Amino acid sequence: MEYQEFKVVVLDGLQKYYKEEAEVKISKVLKNNGRSYEGIQITFKTELREPVPMIDLDYYYEKYEKTLFE
Repeated sequence: MEYQEFKVVVLDGLQKYYKEEAEVKISKVLKNNGRSYEGIQITFKTELREPVPMIDLDYYYEKYEKTLFE
């Protein structure tokens, strides 16, 4: 599976899992060290708007690829 398809599958799966409980989106992140990556952000729809971590999608795609070829 190519990276673009991987992103769509992960995003769709998370949106189906959380349904109306959370907003799930993919964003590009630029870190302080100049590295950038695409991350998944899951924001729960509650009264508390707490900061949420970005999950490094590039990292998990690399892990996915490695398991295919081991």
